[in-house]
Amino acid sequence: MISAERTGRFSTMPKASTVSSLPAMPDDALVQLATRIPHGLHREVRVFCVTNRETVMSFVIEALDRHMAHRLATPRPKRRA
Repeated sequence: MISAERTGRFSTMPKASTVSSLPAMPDDALVQLATRIPHGLHREVRVFCVTNRETVMSFVIEALDRHMAHRLATPRPKRRA
């Protein structure tokens, strides 16, 4: 299998060491998020959003905000080595 590095397909991707030197995007700038979820869950979300006159995008943003706030506020147990 030919690696992406050898083919040059990702030559525009920054290396890990340069990522921190990239200009920061404002927090309100929107970026695309692509993920795969079960069909049934997607259908439930769509129906919920239509019923509540909300966009799927606003629903996902709010859900992620709440989840991250909860995760950051809840102390995580330390793993044993």
